Amino acid sequence: MICKLVVVTDHIFDETTTTCMHRVKNSSEIERVGDYILDSEIEFFLVNDTHFREIWDFFKKYHYSFTDCTSAAFSKKQRIQYSVTFDHHFDTFKWLNRIY
Repeated sequence: MICKLVVVTDHIFDETTTTCMHRVKNSSEIERVGDYILDSEIEFFLVNDTHFREIWDFFKKYHYSFTDCTSAAFSKKQRIQYSVTFDHHFDTFKWLNRIY
């Protein structure tokens, strides 16, 4: 069974809009991307204090970017099986199938 639900953490939102800001350099287009994410049916997840500590533990274990550790920790906790990413180190996380 394939789940069509897309989940984005606030860290991915940050990384997406920041990357767009550096590459596109058009604030109205960047705002459009951000508004699209926030107004779409994408499930938006905010990191809280409890998650932050769990993510920190992932960071200490794997030494990947904090944002990537956020995605990994969240996916493990929520039993998410697929991640859309070009980052090859996501192959380290055996519970995730990388889609690229």
